[in-house]
Amino acid sequence: MSNINKAFKIQVIVALNNKILLLRTNKKRGEFWQNITGSMEENENFKQCALREFSEETGITIISEINQKFKAIDSEGNKLNGELIELPFINKFVDQTSRFIEEHCYLCHISRLSFLSICTPQATNDIIIKLDAIEHNKYQWVDINEIKECNYKYISNYLAFKSALPFLSLF
Repeated sequence: MSNINKAFKIQVIVALNNKILLLRTNKKRGEFWQNITGSMEENENFKQCALREFSEETGITIISEINQKFKAIDSEGNKLNGELIELPFINKFVDQTSRFIEEHCYLCHISRLSFLSICTPQATNDIIIKLDAIEHNKYQWVDINEIKECNYKYISNYLAFKSALPFLSLF
């Protein structure tokens, strides 16, 4: 199979205080809920792609990154800590243009960096998500215990979420 017929993509499950970020695609794209998704660009590895897509689709700017951990700031200037973990789930499928797709999945756990965060968990609405209207028109934070397959249009999004569950207990 030639590389012209093959594409690499990522999915990123964003977690904050036992909640998962879901993005709703805009009307042109079908208005369905999903995790962050995206395609790899030339000369980019999966991790770089995951961090770039996370930043592009949330409006959160990564200011430094070492290994799996990063520091970032949201569109309101709130400082964040994050950790990106590669999940043991790789989705393989053929898309509507007959390309073979290999989609790697990541968990991105974020928290607000503040003096109080040492003693008190921060509320999810402290992190401002700035959507790009070209792709999405709404977002929501959903408790991990309330997420079901029907929250997603594509089963691969749900399976990626399920593969993240064992790692969520680490935070």
